[in-house]
Amino acid sequence: MKQAVILAAGEGQRLRPFTVSRPKAMLSIADKPILQFIVEALARNGIRDIIFVVGYRKEQVYDYMGSGEQFGVKITYVTQERQLGTAHALSRVRGMVEEEFLVLSGDNLIEANTIADFAGIEPEAVLVKRVSDPVRYGVVNIEGGAVRGIVEKPKEAGSNMVNTGIYAFNRDIFKFTEAVLDIPDVLNNMIVEGYAIKALETVGTWLDIVYPWDIINLNNAILQNIEGGLGGTIEDGVSMKGKVMVGAETVIRAGCCIYGPVVIGA
Repeated sequence: MKQAVILAAGEGQRLRPFTVSRPKAMLSIADKPILQFIVEALARNGIRDIIFVVGYRKEQVYDYMGSGEQFGVKITYVTQERQLGTAHALSRVRGMVEEEFLVLSGDNLIEANTIADFAGIEPEAVLVKRVSDPVRYGVVNIEGGAVRGIVEKPKEAGSNMVNTGIYAFNRDIFKFTEAVLDIPDVLNNMIVEGYAIKALETVGTWLDIVYPWDIINLNNAILQNIEGGLGGTIEDGVSMKGKVMVGAETVIRAGCCIYGPVVIGA
């Protein structure tokens, strides 16, 4: 795979008040927007041609991500004027994608190892993950490595394997995107039509934000794995313990005590 589509048009109403002033994909985790984590993960896997589907407060995405040059990628933008669903969003890029491409949700935090194996898989395929609370997600029924169906937020889950919202597709997907609004429904219809949809499990980082308190959990998860680094100006008489990352143009005054893990500044 050399191309990816990131769906980043949504607001995230259940995350209000945080999303009143910014799109869900631009929420900051450990001092970086979720979108930046995704783009960096793609770049580390050699995927540098990226299409963003944007909508709600899209100017913030433009202003921060720009052309992608600072992240070592090329970003193209397309707008979903009405946020009707993920399949509707994907249909906006029909004339822009290559024969094969990845699709990722712009509001799920991942790292490079999450998609390392998946980036080389042949379409069509879904990346899945085992979770402790599957009823929050789309539960994937799998037999012999193939997807048999996806049930969104079931009252009772028959499996703890859930859909990460990360897919490998070819252009056949667009035969099905006009009939329904969301990608899981597209996949269910493709299965009925005889398409084989592979399932690949990841044990890498995949973290979803649904409610405001999820932001705390994501910050904690990412901060546990940061590498310490000291930039900016750190005056004499500063005490630091644990992993501390201090960004450029930051000033840490004498007398401060900082206990990691913590990220400060840029």
